Amino acid sequence: MEFLHRTRDGRKIPLREMGDIHLLNTISLIASKAKAGVIASRGGGSSPDDFWYEEEHFSGKDALEYLSYDRYLEEAKRRGLA
Repeated sequence: MEFLHRTRDGRKIPLREMGDIHLLNTISLIASKAKAGVIASRGGGSSPDDFWYEEEHFSGKDALEYLSYDRYLEEAKRRGLA
């Protein structure tokens, strides 16, 4: 299955279709976010009585993995950008 990048405006595009500058900027952004830490949240439920919510904080290597850093870096290497 092909990896899809979600753009700032919510569109999903195949990673291979990102422009070079966009790809490099995304790699830089992911590295900055990983250093600062990111919060992953999820929740659900079918009614107000059933609702649940949880958050988890990731930083460093865990954040890089959560943000799919390796996929972006591999694409940059494939293009000879990294």
